[in-house]
Amino acid sequence: MKIPEILRAYREEHSLSLSRFAKLYGFDKGEISRWENEKRVLSIGSVLELHEKLGLSLTELLQAWVDDAIEHDRKKRAS
Repeated sequence: MKIPEILRAYREEHSLSLSRFAKLYGFDKGEISRWENEKRVLSIGSVLELHEKLGLSLTELLQAWVDDAIEHDRKKRAS
């Protein structure tokens, strides 16, 4: 599962809008939108913040982060 999918699933499971999620967990709404729409890859610090604030599996987040970064790099090189 990719980070955008993990974030959307978490928000849907907890019935949180993008704005509410941002406010509750101290993230920037625009940044979350860019993450969910695959416009930006999270920093490792943001991955750790998600783990700490949301209680999500660090192993799952790190694996998704690596996969997302590799895919993002491939797309960037192809264009």
